[in-house]
Amino acid sequence: MNTIKAEAREIIDQMPDPCTWEQIRYQMQVRERLHKALADVQAGNGVPHAQAKEEIEAWLKSSGLAKR
Repeated sequence: MNTIKAEAREIIDQMPDPCTWEQIRYQMQVRERLHKALADVQAGNGVPHAQAKEEIEAWLKSSGLAKR
């Protein structure tokens, strides 16, 4: 498993040379959020795909945005 420092270096090394601090910060935030999401799923805090699909369809119907 990579350390956070090693992952940060990997992210920066994969970016093009002319990049901004904002672009670097964005990529770091994306990686951090992915790590948190994966940890949540591994801890059993995820929502099954079928349930998510049902909830989205119900929300679309109640908002009038459902497919016709």
